[in-house]
Amino acid sequence: FATEEFSILLVANKFQTGFDQPLLCAMYVDRKLGGVQAVQTLSRLNRAYPGKDTTYVVDFFNEPDAVLEAFQQYHITAHLADVANARAMALQLAQSGSAMAWGAPVTSVVVLVTFGTVMGLVLLHATPVGSETVLNVLLGTLGAMATNVVGYWVGSSAGSARKDARLAQREGG
Repeated sequence: FATEEFSILLVANKFQTGFDQPLLCAMYVDRKLGGVQAVQTLSRLNRAYPGKDTTYVVDFFNEPDAVLEAFQQYHITAHLADVANARAMALQLAQSGSAMAWGAPVTSVVVLVTFGTVMGLVLLHATPVGSETVLNVLLGTLGAMATNVVGYWVGSSAGSARKDARLAQREGG
């Protein structure tokens, strides 16, 4: 991760406690975070490092007000800065030529290809005896992730419309 050759690190469920990577400058959140879990996870970005002056959280799941409420339980002066629509932010990053713009598309492709591959294998090959439970959990998890990816890119659900409206209100007022 800390070489010139590679500059992306993918870790699942490890950023919450006991993980310290000062180079970390962006986090893509794909699950519900609340209370101390939100604070611990998102606080992984606050490690100082020479040349690191900006951090980003691209949250596919949580409402900004819920994240703020979680932080305010532990930090009275907590506030949100530069809350933006994730789809609009990805477009802005792409237009600026930032490498950060590749995070959401790469994550989306990985999730959808993995889901399609596992579905194809399950449908085209006999399921090994005793693996049904593992396959059910795997497909359920990948299915939920794929649903979030589609919702992020298409943004056609009523929830996305309400979130977009709240963000537009916040930006306007």
